[in-house]
Amino acid sequence: MRRRGFTLIEILVVVSIIALLIAVLLPSLSQARESGKRTVCLHNLRMLGVGWGVYAQSHHEYMVNGFANNDPARLGWVRLLDSLPTARPVQEQIDALRFGALFKYAPVVDVYRCPATKKNEIRTYSCVQSMRGYIEWFGAEWVMIRTTQIKRPSARIVYLDDYPEDWDACWMVSHLEPKWWNPIPMRHGKGTALSFADGHSEWWRWTDQRSIAFGSLSWAAAEASAKSAQPDNKDLRKLTLAVWGRLGY
Repeated sequence: MRRRGFTLIEILVVVSIIALLIAVLLPSLSQARESGKRTVCLHNLRMLGVGWGVYAQSHHEYMVNGFANNDPARLGWVRLLDSLPTARPVQEQIDALRFGALFKYAPVVDVYRCPATKKNEIRTYSCVQSMRGYIEWFGAEWVMIRTTQIKRPSARIVYLDDYPEDWDACWMVSHLEPKWWNPIPMRHGKGTALSFADGHSEWWRWTDQRSIAFGSLSWAAAEASAKSAQPDNKDLRKLTLAVWGRLGY
């Protein structure tokens, strides 16, 4: 009995169907993978926020210092590296976390980074200036040092997804003018992951094209363009209120 094989046309049809299925499924798989990374990022930020809260409870409601610093009398939530963090060996970046003031309360290295970043980028989250940042720069009117000063913890940001090049691990947006200051990356679609003083985390989608354009820049390019004004940018206004609690303009 003679066996009948596949004809060339039949093989081409099957290959075409498989190619079509791959084309249909790949975007869905990519979205699912990205959604998973966003979920991990939000979990990490929540764990940092919880550690931040436990630190304050253990220190008479005084917040951990919100900037990288090596002074034992004023130790930062992470230690300060001598140059751009990403230029340092991975172990030195890890030690900057391990010997920081917060690590006892959030003792997992992976919690300090977004899973969408490069493997040599060990810290990609930063504290905001209003949460015991540089009080010498902004004054007690804007910078809080105790959690009891926070009037609406669920509306005030503590940590956010940042570029690892932000050497002092302390993120700022202008409170006196409608301007960005430090760059803000978009790793999970057109938005940014944040954690709040009550311990929860959120992902905020940016809607203003100026926000999206700014978040799409590299760290160096964003640093160079951050100081230009963006009046009537609702994203910028919303984020400024969440960082500082009010507007200074």
